[in-house]
Amino acid sequence: MRRLLAGLALAAGAAALTVPGAGFAAGQIAISGTAPNGGCGPVKAVTLRDPSSVGVHVALASRAGTPLRIQVLDAYGNLLASSAAKRGANDGRWNLEPGTYGLVACTNWQRSVRGALTYAGSVNINDRTPTPLPIWSVLAAKVSVTTRALGSGAVRTPHGLVWFELTANQHGSYVQMSDPQKGKYFRQSLVRTPVYGVGSVAIANGSGSFLLSTKGLTQHVTLRAPGYSISGNVVQGRFTLQ
Repeated sequence: MRRLLAGLALAAGAAALTVPGAGFAAGQIAISGTAPNGGCGPVKAVTLRDPSSVGVHVALASRAGTPLRIQVLDAYGNLLASSAAKRGANDGRWNLEPGTYGLVACTNWQRSVRGALTYAGSVNINDRTPTPLPIWSVLAAKVSVTTRALGSGAVRTPHGLVWFELTANQHGSYVQMSDPQKGKYFRQSLVRTPVYGVGSVAIANGSGSFLLSTKGLTQHVTLRAPGYSISGNVVQGRFTLQ
C-alpha cells in the first residue's frame, strides 16, 4: 500500500487522531469506507502521543460471507500487523508505541462477489494498561523470517487480472489461482510446511510451484504449473507475511 501516512495525517486533520497525554481518556473514532473485492479500503490515519491500546471493529454492510481482515501500517505504508480473516465482521487489538499509524480494512477476493464492498466500524484508543493483555504488541518494524502468510492478490496480464489466494502456516499450505479469461484454475494443498525466507514463502510439489516475495512495498508472485506459468507484481489486494 504505497501511501505516506505521515503526510496524510498532517494534510487531512479530520482523518487523524491525536491522543492526549497519559491519564486522559482517549476515546473513540469512526472508521468506514469502500473496498474492492480482494482489495483494501481507505487508510485511517491515527497519531499516538503515548503508548496506547488500539482496538478496531469493522463490519460489512452486505455480503456478510466475504472474509474481512484489519491491517496496521506504519507512517510509510509498511505492513506492521494484521488480524486473521473473518467473514462479515472482524475485531483486532494491538499495543502501539507513540507515532503515526494507518488502520485499513481489506477483503479476500471471492469469485461470487461483484463490485465494491462497503464497511463501517469504530476505533477505540486507550492508555496502555500495565496488566498483560492477550493481544499482539507492535513495537517496531524489524527484519525477521516469515513464519506464516495469508491473503489474496492479483497480478495484471495483457488479458486481465489473475487472482491468487494463499494460506500458509505451520500445519501446511493452500494456494489457489484463478485466470477466468484463459479458463485456467489451479489449486494446491500441501500438508508439509512451506519454505520460508525473509519476506518470502515458497510452496512446491510435483504439480507445480508458487513463490511470494516482497521487496519494500512491492509484492511479487510467481506460479509454475504444467502448461501454465505467470510472474508479476501484485497490483490489487495484498498478502500478509508474519
